[in-house]
Amino acid sequence: MPLPLIGITMGDPTGIGPEIIVKALAKGESFQACRPVIFGDEGVLLRTVKSLGIGVSVEVCDRIPKERYAPRIIYLLRSSQLNAGSLQIGKPD
Repeated sequence: MPLPLIGITMGDPTGIGPEIIVKALAKGESFQACRPVIFGDEGVLLRTVKSLGIGVSVEVCDRIPKERYAPRIIYLLRSSQLNAGSLQIGKPD
């Protein structure tokens, strides 16, 4: 039986959500319990990956993938297209 599919929203793009997602999905524990898919903004997530210096790949999808769920691969379904460069982390806008 396949692991359950879990959708995770990124939350506030200027908050801690994107950082928690990247750090959690870089490790293997989450993938032992579920198949995670992130809903959020590509630019924000890519900026977070770069700022943390964690080697993960962000794969933007139009549909929920059926396989290849593994640590360091983040599947993202875009729910916004923000100008990530204009956002100030820690300052709600």
